[in-house]
Amino acid sequence: MIQRVRRPFAVMRVGLLLVTLVAPSAAQVWIDAGETSGYPGWIVELPVAVRVTGTAPSSAGATLFFSDPRSVKIAARSDGKPDCRVTANVGTPAAFVFWPVGCIYEEDECDSLRILAVDVSGTQPDLPAGELFRCKVAIAADAAAGSYPVELRDADAAARGGISLVASGANGAVEVLPPPAGGGGCAVVPGGSGNGGARWPAFVVGALLSLAFFRRGREKLLRCCRLFGSCAPAWTMAMMLSCMVARAFAQPLEFVAEGSWSTAEKQGRWHAVVGIDGNGAISGRVSFAGLPSLAEANLLATWSRGVIQQGSLFRTGTIARLGKLRGAFGAEGVRGELTLVDGTALSWKLESIRAKREKTPPPHATARLARGLPAVVLVTLDDYAAVRQARQRVRDLVRYEWDSEEAEAAYDTAVRRLQDAVVQRLTASSAIVLSKPRGFPQLRLYLGDGTSLMNLLSLPEVTAVHDPQIYSPTLAESLPLIGQPAALGRGFDGTGASVAILDSWVDHLRLAYPGGPLAFGDGCANGVGAPGCAIVATFDAARDREGEEEGPEHGTNVAGISSTVAPASGIVAVDVFKQAGAYDPDIISGLQWVRDNWRRYNIVAVNLSLGGAGS
Repeated sequence: MIQRVRRPFAVMRVGLLLVTLVAPSAAQVWIDAGETSGYPGWIVELPVAVRVTGTAPSSAGATLFFSDPRSVKIAARSDGKPDCRVTANVGTPAAFVFWPVGCIYEEDECDSLRILAVDVSGTQPDLPAGELFRCKVAIAADAAAGSYPVELRDADAAARGGISLVASGANGAVEVLPPPAGGGGCAVVPGGSGNGGARWPAFVVGALLSLAFFRRGREKLLRCCRLFGSCAPAWTMAMMLSCMVARAFAQPLEFVAEGSWSTAEKQGRWHAVVGIDGNGAISGRVSFAGLPSLAEANLLATWSRGVIQQGSLFRTGTIARLGKLRGAFGAEGVRGELTLVDGTALSWKLESIRAKREKTPPPHATARLARGLPAVVLVTLDDYAAVRQARQRVRDLVRYEWDSEEAEAAYDTAVRRLQDAVVQRLTASSAIVLSKPRGFPQLRLYLGDGTSLMNLLSLPEVTAVHDPQIYSPTLAESLPLIGQPAALGRGFDGTGASVAILDSWVDHLRLAYPGGPLAFGDGCANGVGAPGCAIVATFDAARDREGEEEGPEHGTNVAGISSTVAPASGIVAVDVFKQAGAYDPDIISGLQWVRDNWRRYNIVAVNLSLGGAGS
């Protein structure tokens, strides 16, 4: 629920260390991002090449920036590193890293790739003109058809002897192709038409309702099977309704599917991420555990009249066909056969499917609304578009921070528009807005009935709906966990920086020990922020001074630990506690205040020693 506070932080940036020498005027290096194409859900390969005029480089570097990583981004290996490789005829070793540093790949934060090809030993040949490296690119299964730019930035190159070469680059692109439509997919055409009778979508689309609206979709569906005496009518009902869902979207719906496969000799599991549209087109990627030739494959198929038509698997990065896919919908779900190019045949069965991004109703609010009682919920909004607005305005891609006021303003503006758009779409319901925190993609709402909750969950801008939490102070571990006092011994004492403590009230007049000096400096006798006082600022986010009467022990203790860790740093004390505990809105208010004032006090870290349900 708590959002990451984005701000600049210290980071070591690795680059080419170039001695400033004058390069020949005619020498120039171009690093060009290539172009590639594929269908939704596919893994494709993007080449990057070098062009040279005059002196050849011995080392080169560049950054690839993907403006829409939710749709198209560099694929990650199982170890989390970029799935890239240097071309075979290049002897110079290269390093590939995701930017921004510390990005979370699964949350579409890794929008940049930094490549450095450096001849450290001085024994490798110069970089040849032609392809330098290539990377696998993952296309999202629900990516809309179109061209996605790949921007090449920060090109640099050097020749032997430390000569800096003039370097530039050319942008590339990934073209997402519209998958071939099936024989109507979800469409139902009148009997006797030229296209035949009724056409039904894939079971995988139909299962959306059973798994998206029921937390125990399988059990619910099995009850329907027993009611009808067969699963076919139950699946058919789900599929007909899901057609209307699929038709409402201009791009495919994304699903994660799993099942089993078997041959006469062995058996195993398979896993797939696929996009399915309302016209019966299916595309994505699939992996078969235990089959090396199918460890990773692209999938393309069409569905019509209950049968997979024109289904094929392809080797990733190529259009080489690996096998032909067939399948059909029946009383037991979807199953079929896969025939490989070498004649090997295996049977496969679909056993589970789920929407990749599912939403779970908050249990406490759901129970209250079911009894006819109102409920208060916290709504987390999808700030992806706001993040993209800010990332395109940052000065340095290496950081996942808004390092300019322009980027910060762009994010805040986009978040406010997002909040307003969601509120506007809820005007016809019984939802009442209690708060819209500035700069945080959240809303606090009062819901009068269950319909309002269902409407809220159905909005694509909403990623999650939570029950409000009450947090209590915790302090299970401290100095040993962060490597102290070793860091302090190396001179890292926090000089010039401040730490925000979101906790209970901090007593700036606390004595270090009975009869001793003031714990946070003698200057605190003259008030918070006075010279010689480590407490540089305070803010009451909870707006409840009754907390002082309870005793400020926890917040004061946490502030004391912070001063022990970084004795030269300042303390910004933010009170988020009422008598019963710390509530979500007050914590958000405290974080918002920190975000608005971090430059004033040079706040470099935020501490929340809080615990709640499940913590």
